[in-house]
Amino acid sequence: MTELARPHIRSGRAMVAVGLLLVLSNVWPAIPATAAPTENAIQWAVGPAPSASGETRSTIDYTLPPDTEITDRVAISNLGAEALTLAVYATDAFTTPEGSFTLLTADQRPVDLGSWITFESPTITIAPGTTVQVPFRMALPKDATPGDHAAGIVASRQVPGSADGTTRLAVDQRVGTRVYVRVNGTLSPALSITKLSVDYGAAVYPFRNRDAAVTYTVHNSGNIRLGGTGTISLLTPFGTRMAQSQPVSIPPLLPDESFTATVAIGGAFPAGRVTARMDLDGVNPPGVVPLDTPHQRQTATTWAVPWLLTAVVVAILLAWPGRRFLRTGYLSILRRNRPAAAEL
Repeated sequence: MTELARPHIRSGRAMVAVGLLLVLSNVWPAIPATAAPTENAIQWAVGPAPSASGETRSTIDYTLPPDTEITDRVAISNLGAEALTLAVYATDAFTTPEGSFTLLTADQRPVDLGSWITFESPTITIAPGTTVQVPFRMALPKDATPGDHAAGIVASRQVPGSADGTTRLAVDQRVGTRVYVRVNGTLSPALSITKLSVDYGAAVYPFRNRDAAVTYTVHNSGNIRLGGTGTISLLTPFGTRMAQSQPVSIPPLLPDESFTATVAIGGAFPAGRVTARMDLDGVNPPGVVPLDTPHQRQTATTWAVPWLLTAVVVAILLAWPGRRFLRTGYLSILRRNRPAAAEL
C-alpha cells in the first residue's frame, strides 16, 4: 500500500455554509419508543474537512491508481443545543432516472466506492455548537476498474416516527457529503440516446399548430461521469425544420446510468409524417480533466394528421361516386318515361 500525504484534489470550490449536500430519510419498523421528541429537525451538517494543503472543498474528489490507500477527514458539525450521537459510515451513490444524486438505503450493502471507505468507530458523539474532523481510510483494491466511482459519507441517527396504533416506525435521518474517485486507466467517455419517441396527439384542426411531446432516454455507456446538452428538432416529411426545443440539459450521470425526460415542443404543424431529431453532446463536470465525447444523433417519427380536414376530404371522395350514381339513375328514368309522355 502507498500512503499519499497530499493526494491530487480535483475540486477546490468553497464548502457550502453548512456542508449539507445530502439529506435522505429511510423508514422501517423499529422497537417502540417510550417518548417521541417534539422536535425532530435535522441539527447537524456534514462536509469535507480542509484538504492536506488547507483548501476548502465542497466534495471529496480524488484521482488515484488502483491498490492505493489514503487517509482523509470529514467535518461533522452539531448545530443544536444538545450533544449528538451519530452513526458514521460510507455507502455507494447512484443517479436516479430523474437525475438526482442519491445513496443506497441503510439496509443495503455497498459493493463499490462505499465499501472502500472505513471509519475507526461506527459512531461519534459531538458536543453542542462544535465541529469535529473525523478521519477515515480509503483503500482502493487491486482490481478497481478504471473510471469514475461515487459514494457518500453519512452521519445519521434514528428518531421515532408516526405510529398507527400497532406499529412504531423509526426514521433514519441522514446527512452526508459526496465522494468521487477517478481510478487511473483507460477512460472512455460515451453518452448514447437509447430511446426516443414523439407523440403528436390528435390534430383536429388543419391549420392550427400544437405541442408535440418528445420523450428521450440518455445512457452513460462509458466509464466516467458525464453530463450532456442538446436540442430536439421537429422535421417535416421533406426534412425541413418546423420547430425546435430549448436546449436540453442532461445531469451528470455515473457510468452505466440513464436519465429519462419529456419535453413539449410548440409550433408543430400537422404535416402528416413528423420526425423528431435529437442532437446530443457530452459535458464534463466542473473540475475534471475534459475529455471529448462523440456527437450523438437519434430520430423518431409519428403521424401528425389533420383529422378534421382528412374527414372532409374522405367524405367528399365517398360522396362523389354516389352523386354520379343518383344523376345517372335519374336520367335513365327520364328516358324510359319519355315515349309514354309523347303518346299523351
